[in-house]
Amino acid sequence: MEGAHDLSLAWYSGLWGNSAGGLYFAFQMILILVLGHALALTSVFGMFISTLTRYCTNSASASITISITAIVLAYINWGLALVLAALMLKHVLKQFHLRNQPINVGLVGASAYVSMLVWHGGLSGSSPTKAMEENAVKEMMVQAGYQVNADFPVVIQASETIFSDMNIAVFFALLVSIPLLLYGLSRFFKAKEVFIDAAPTNEFDVSFKFRLNLSAFVGIIILTVAVIVAVHQNTTTAAGFLNVNFINFCLLGLGIIFHNDLKRFAEAVRVAMGDAAGILIQFPLYFGIIGLMKASGLSDFLSDAFVSNASAQSFHVLAFLSAGLLNFFIPSGGGQFYIQGPMLIQAASELGLSIPKTIMALSYGDQWTNMLQPFWALPLLGITKIKLKDIFPYCLALFAISGVIFIMALMVF
Repeated sequence: MEGAHDLSLAWYSGLWGNSAGGLYFAFQMILILVLGHALALTSVFGMFISTLTRYCTNSASASITISITAIVLAYINWGLALVLAALMLKHVLKQFHLRNQPINVGLVGASAYVSMLVWHGGLSGSSPTKAMEENAVKEMMVQAGYQVNADFPVVIQASETIFSDMNIAVFFALLVSIPLLLYGLSRFFKAKEVFIDAAPTNEFDVSFKFRLNLSAFVGIIILTVAVIVAVHQNTTTAAGFLNVNFINFCLLGLGIIFHNDLKRFAEAVRVAMGDAAGILIQFPLYFGIIGLMKASGLSDFLSDAFVSNASAQSFHVLAFLSAGLLNFFIPSGGGQFYIQGPMLIQAASELGLSIPKTIMALSYGDQWTNMLQPFWALPLLGITKIKLKDIFPYCLALFAISGVIFIMALMVF
């Protein structure tokens, strides 16, 4: 009974306890998804979608157009990228239905999911943005039971992670290789093209007319406050303002401005919350698992099994692989960073290796196995009504080519 009691407390602490911060982080992640979705439903992005999808004349051009859009937007904001790519796919499926034209649903569906292969190295990536908060990594190390020296960095600057030469190279390698791979797959699997039975409904209006009314004024005030806070924080934290809270604040202001009406914005949020319901209900389960893995030492065991005998040459590749494995158990970039990050950072410090590169190795591993872990595909599947079995074979190919890119980058830089 005592063991069951301890496990119950660990599960409870994983969601509600201050140690894991599950409730706070879950709210941040739901907001970034919901607000990104609400922004994607504005007429501004409706015009954007209508313009881009004109080039989607077959499965190949559709997968290339959607994947490039998803990759570029994922570097800016993963919530916006995931939802906008899903809405692009939804619009493409409708157009193909109206033309009575066959399409490879699985291929174009996978092309909309590639944002989750890029997101953790972007401006809204949980690990690098958390590391930019003043003393965030240091406090995380102390809470995990590690001793930190006085010279431990106060912040990990964006120039060392998101804007590093390695991450920029990875971004462009993915931007080029993924569309090319999808094009090749479209030629090889042409026989898998099918006719769409039902046309998905279009959810955006392309008649945007901005006027400075009360709603827009509220959005402008929110953005102004965000800028004031950013400028103030940037004087001491070296771009530390670029965190999840700042991004959500900006998404809120932009969403209100672009909807140009508080009622329309509220309705968009209602729609977005419906598509996020699958993720919301699973957060208690996954953060409970985080609590169990931390209390039992399983997360440390899995990571240590990879890096305990690592050399300076192999450490970051092994850290990447261990992060990819742990993502199956903790499909949350921020949660995984909190659980696995301290151990990897401590090991990197002992080996005299780069802490920023270690953070990016963890980030790459987390986003890499998203192609096999369907958790973040739930919003895409919910919006488009396609099935996981349709996109999985193509996600497997994306998993293979991206793994080569990530490992090569970690070995070269």
